[in-house]
Amino acid sequence: MVVRMLKQLRFSLFSLNILWVILSLCCYLSGWVNPVLFWPVHFLSYLAYLLLIGHLVFIGIWLASKRYQRIFISLICLLLGAPYFSPMFQWRLSHEPTQKKPGSIRLLTYNLQLFRHSSNKDPQPTIDSIRNLIFQYKPDVISFQEYATYLRKRWQQKLTQNLADSGYRYYHVSIIRKTDNEAQGMAIFSKYPIIGKGSISLKKISKLNGCI
Repeated sequence: MVVRMLKQLRFSLFSLNILWVILSLCCYLSGWVNPVLFWPVHFLSYLAYLLLIGHLVFIGIWLASKRYQRIFISLICLLLGAPYFSPMFQWRLSHEPTQKKPGSIRLLTYNLQLFRHSSNKDPQPTIDSIRNLIFQYKPDVISFQEYATYLRKRWQQKLTQNLADSGYRYYHVSIIRKTDNEAQGMAIFSKYPIIGKGSISLKKISKLNGCI
């Protein structure tokens, strides 16, 4: 009876391992699937870490049960997914900015969340931390999403002036939504002249989204 139950358990684990491989392969391919044609597959990307941990668990199970051949099921799947998983892990021994190579351009993209912090209604500390980050990494071009201009607040003007004084003399701001007190949109600050600029409306998809 016990032997039979163990066989059923191993068979169930093996079947689950195969299912895990299928889900992982679909996850790897999600970036190549047009969401207009089949959008549900893109939700698998949210399970990437769970899938990775699951494969490590399966490898441990097969090692412990001395089913060494079955280790290759998850191992090969992980090797196939190495290009997919590798961008998720960044190993750095130092937090100091890396030296920029001659002739290269350093780009910083940042979602500002309208300069709001969940634990503090006052946006000033958030503004200060963003400004300090910019001065630390010294990017050549800065791309801001969810950029906000508070018309009755002077600190917003102070940030723009700080950036201008630090070499970001060229900028382009696109406003998507505007109220009596606030304007929201996107912005690009650059140390180099902006020779062309424009905005792409995505109002058919969302009133608060767009491209510049």
